[in-house]
Amino acid sequence: MSDIIVLEGVTKQYRDAEVVSNVSMHVQEGEIYGFLGPNGAGKTTIMKMILNLVKPTMGNIRVFQEPVLNQSVAYLRQIGSIIETPVFYSRLSAWENMKLHCAYMGYYDQKKMEETLEMVGLSSCRDKVVSEFSLGMKQRLGIARAIVTRPRLLILDEPINGLDPMGIRQIRELLVSLRDNCGTTILISSHIITEIEQIADEIGVLDKGRLLREVSMKEIRKDAVQYIELELDDVQKAATVLDHRFPELNFRVISPSGLRVYGIEDQTLITRALVQENIGILNMSCKNDSLEDYFMDTVIGGGEHA
Repeated sequence: MSDIIVLEGVTKQYRDAEVVSNVSMHVQEGEIYGFLGPNGAGKTTIMKMILNLVKPTMGNIRVFQEPVLNQSVAYLRQIGSIIETPVFYSRLSAWENMKLHCAYMGYYDQKKMEETLEMVGLSSCRDKVVSEFSLGMKQRLGIARAIVTRPRLLILDEPINGLDPMGIRQIRELLVSLRDNCGTTILISSHIITEIEQIADEIGVLDKGRLLREVSMKEIRKDAVQYIELELDDVQKAATVLDHRFPELNFRVISPSGLRVYGIEDQTLITRALVQENIGILNMSCKNDSLEDYFMDTVIGGGEHA
């Protein structure tokens, strides 16, 4: 697959503040690229630079294998986007807003407009004025507007903000369907890491304007550490017992009642030792490192995650 977005040494500086620092990243055609980072990490600024809404101070950006220059406009017709909070004509209905957007894009397929509103769960609200929409409904309309022309590339900044669990699931399934059935490339940021984990092919971890890591979800899952998670009635006593009986054991206390044990194949050795010391095991489960674990290790460790 070819790279559909390429950033090479991109920096953005506002006065004395460098909000994006020497970022080089690659988004391949036909993949979902999950952009992770704390608030203020520079994710939105990078998305704006890709869309030519903000000009980089240094570095090069290519989209569809063409350089993004100050005068570049034509490539935007192949992109759908949500950046920050979507804005609409609040006195117009959802349908009227969609028609205006499509007219601006030179797109007049009303059947596709109707299908798209149905895809995001707004077909019954098409004639309702946007001023009466909830935050979640506005997010759905923003997503509908971004995908109605079936763009080659979607850039979505926190698209599930304000959605309820059912809405989040619907949008997740919609994005996967667009990738799998339409070949749409998607660059998406979200603070809900578990949602990114379920749909992304590639992950970019950004912190303080620096891209700490680009890694595939396949690699993360392959390298995921297995561990046993225990909920106990006396964690401190359990830690003392494990320290004494298994001096080489790798474990850590994760909460007032929780403990994780890493790198042990026979969990009965652990449970037997705890039971013999009259420590109550309230719950026990085998788990793998999640994307959230990977993200926290990468950010806290400054990108040194192995």
